[in-house]
Amino acid sequence: MNSTNLLLLTGALSFTVSALTGLWIIPYLRRLKFGQTILMEGPSWHKAKQGTPTMGGIMFILSITLAVSAVFPFAVSSIPTL
Repeated sequence: MNSTNLLLLTGALSFTVSALTGLWIIPYLRRLKFGQTILMEGPSWHKAKQGTPTMGGIMFILSITLAVSAVFPFAVSSIPTL
């Protein structure tokens, strides 16, 4: 496999894992009340963000790590030897 295909595979796998884990993680974080708290000093339109899960980025870190770990053996095996 060439590097472009490996990169596309990693991106697609990362997106899929992120989308699937988001279906589970975001409701779980809402149940745990991992939501944003908005201060009274902020603008009034900012209060709509109250309760938005703040740890959602963990699913992006997890999905990228898993995707790179899954594709890495293929990338290493495609490196030509001297």
